[in-house]
Amino acid sequence: SKVYDWKERILLYSTRVEKFKLTDSALLIIDMQNYFLDERSHAYVPSSKVIQQNIIQILNLFRKKKLPIIFTYFAVKDNERDNIRNWWNDTVRVGSYESKIIDKLKPKKDEAVLRKNSYSSFYNTKLERFLKKHNVKNLLITGMLTNLCCETTAREAFVRNFNVFFVMDATATYNEEMHLFSLINLSYGFATLFSTEEIISKEKWYIRKMIYDCAIMGAGPAGIISSIQLKRCGFSVILFEKDQVGGLLRNANKIENYLGFVNGIFGKELVSIFLEQLKIF
Repeated sequence: SKVYDWKERILLYSTRVEKFKLTDSALLIIDMQNYFLDERSHAYVPSSKVIQQNIIQILNLFRKKKLPIIFTYFAVKDNERDNIRNWWNDTVRVGSYESKIIDKLKPKKDEAVLRKNSYSSFYNTKLERFLKKHNVKNLLITGMLTNLCCETTAREAFVRNFNVFFVMDATATYNEEMHLFSLINLSYGFATLFSTEEIISKEKWYIRKMIYDCAIMGAGPAGIISSIQLKRCGFSVILFEKDQVGGLLRNANKIENYLGFVNGIFGKELVSIFLEQLKIF
């Protein structure tokens, strides 16, 4: 499936994986409104139909567990500054049909609904206050669009010291390339990525059901070099790393005794070279 393909692409860039626990968690459903989900809208996102069903599954889980749920929708008042309109020459007005959350995801009376007038779910909203009031530590992000509102919100949640979890197949945008680029960015420095299945089943991680010739534990220099050599010899290889690719080398200061670098090299720089070579194979 697409999720497994994305995971394999993201693996090289993922720097850490946080364990997701429903305890102290809140679900954020971003901009699942008619503007993006009505086929008659010029802004319609075709993949929105797929993520609808996944969001409903996660929503039902949070409702069953009586955990905090927040919906946002994008809409601008007539007297508000509108950078979205300035950029796109298009916007959504308060009270319009396009601003309404779709019926299939209609919020209940006890669930928070926040209007936002930018990409961010935090800017000019009461989201942060709501999360702190409910002692939320873990924020699970779903909705539209992956590379704009969802990514912006994930980054802002991170800098506000929330643990950020991002559902790969419960977020969507206009094409797979933009979606994947956002997933890579977030996985590198801001969020732990999961699939809907993993959230629902509470499993830590799923690996594609296929047989590999070799499994290497640890993506430090030795693990990376071994993987490359095995691939050169025609073996299929899977590389596991629980923390960050590059191991302790990533945190090293200038290395002055590494073969081939007469003037020395910084650990992070050397790891990035390893990764570029690893991607070839």
